Amino acid sequence: MVYDFTGMRDECYSMYITQNKTLDEIQEHFRRDDWNPSKRAYQSRFKEWDFPQKHVRQHNDQGLQERIRQLWQKNYTNNQMLEILRGEGYEVKQRELSKLRVKDGLMLRAGTGTGIKRKRTSPDDEDREEGGQSGNETEADSGGLPTSPVPALSFEIVVKRQARQAKLMAESAERLRL
Repeated sequence: MVYDFTGMRDECYSMYITQNKTLDEIQEHFRRDDWNPSKRAYQSRFKEWDFPQKHVRQHNDQGLQERIRQLWQKNYTNNQMLEILRGEGYEVKQRELSKLRVKDGLMLRAGTGTGIKRKRTSPDDEDREEGGQSGNETEADSGGLPTSPVPALSFEIVVKRQARQAKLMAESAERLRL
């Protein structure tokens, strides 16, 4: 069914752009027994009338892209980046942040964005505590870089890891043959 929107342009513009109402609210406002266009009909009409889009795409904002690069270099998780960016006034969503990072080749280096902090349990913890640093400092707290060199693994651990890797490779090869 084709609906006649004659004479509604100004009122729709006022509600949609000026008053920032949603399509649902506009649809409810104009709903009558015999006149009930779909959201798609409203969207098509708004496009035909050249209404500006409400959603501002963030990919053109150079300041935002630079800020994301700075946060990525400090090895912040997605959730931490979102919190910081929203605090700075950027209206960015999780999906937009992910798209912007991928577009610029900024893959996450640590974790999945959940912000889980792990305690350090190495023997150097006592040395760090004496030096004035807490023993439960995370990599994210130190800018994503380890604060001390990684200790060499013992021979037993290296052998166990190699055996585990060989077992996984054999299982993987077997699954590929099936």
